[in-house]
Amino acid sequence: MRKTYIAGYDNEKKELKQLKAMLLHADEYREKGVRIPHGLVLCGHPGVGKTVLAKSIADESIELVELRAADCCSEEAESQIHAVFNMAREKSPAILLLDELDKIAGTNDDYFMEINDNVKKVLLQEMDQLAEVQQVLVIATCNDTECLGAALLRPGRFDRIIEVPLPDEETRKQILAQYFGTLRMKIHADLDFLAKITERYTGARLECLVNEAAICALEKRRDTICLEDVQTVMDRMALCGARRKTAVDPEENRRTAIHEAGHAIAALFLMPQHVLGASILPQGNSQGHVQMADHHTENLREAEDEIVVLLAGRAAERLVDGEIYLGSASDLDQAGRKLADLTINHAAYGYRFLIYDLYPFVQRGDSDAGAEKTARFLEEKLTLFENRAAEIIQMNRDAFERITNALIEQKTLQRDELLALYERKKSAA
Repeated sequence: MRKTYIAGYDNEKKELKQLKAMLLHADEYREKGVRIPHGLVLCGHPGVGKTVLAKSIADESIELVELRAADCCSEEAESQIHAVFNMAREKSPAILLLDELDKIAGTNDDYFMEINDNVKKVLLQEMDQLAEVQQVLVIATCNDTECLGAALLRPGRFDRIIEVPLPDEETRKQILAQYFGTLRMKIHADLDFLAKITERYTGARLECLVNEAAICALEKRRDTICLEDVQTVMDRMALCGARRKTAVDPEENRRTAIHEAGHAIAALFLMPQHVLGASILPQGNSQGHVQMADHHTENLREAEDEIVVLLAGRAAERLVDGEIYLGSASDLDQAGRKLADLTINHAAYGYRFLIYDLYPFVQRGDSDAGAEKTARFLEEKLTLFENRAAEIIQMNRDAFERITNALIEQKTLQRDELLALYERKKSAA
């Protein structure tokens, strides 16, 4: 059996290695009156590598028996479950993998089927009967443990639950190195930088990023993958759409460039480490965009900076042309939602807003005094943030003009080009 190398996740691999050793030496534990764990749940975001981790236990000495969610979508589901449990008993020592258990026996409306109740009953019966077999370990993967219920997850059925997190920066670097290493192409990109800008990427998403970047390079008749290729793919993945042709109308291009240059100046001033590029090439539903690295917001100041950047395109239009164009709906929606979340869910501006309950106001249009007061506060804060964006653009007006003109001429600017055009001023806004 070919072993799969798993980058990072040292703690998770260590615990799985311990379980493997226990499975192989179950008799020694039984002699001491100790039972080995019957079941393990690996939970986490889709694509983090739960299934790969589960399969890593199996080798020449341990058989792998697998039941997937797709196997339980027919009237034969119950007999299929009986069959795989019997097979695991016969092949012990064995790993019985229940892949996507939340889809097999969960209660989530997104994938609940009429047969789920019967499937769950059969699983409970089989798990209890399997308790007599010392050398079969059941490993289940799932994205959502909440929908499984306490009866299925109780100790004695599943003794351990391991949460598989999103890969940290060092793990992302290892994963990227692993996937780039499988390509017969040269790599001209800094892995440390790529690991930093791919925060919140899963292993599966990183694999897709590397593969698509290679395709991008080959389409340009190059056997070297550059940072530009990676950023192009990140751009496409973030916007979830294929690139369309740029606008033919020069005036529309100019307005888009002004809008995106506003975003770019605010981002370069407030969070330069996260800026990856800017473009006025339409993609998905967007006429243009400033590409930012995925990152985790740590505090209120950073969250407010993000709102300022979102409103900076609109502020640039007002500053340059004295009017607002109707292309900022997505920016306004994101800014409003982010501010409402800070105000209501995080009490970032005090506890007084918690008692007003904004949600009825938003969802049903209630006009009670508390909701109106909260709405006025949000309006004042959004106006303040937009004015802040305008101040930053005005302070950096020369750089703003340079970026606007460069976007009109080149259509797309990479990070190093933006930084060179920006030449950040020392004065503070």
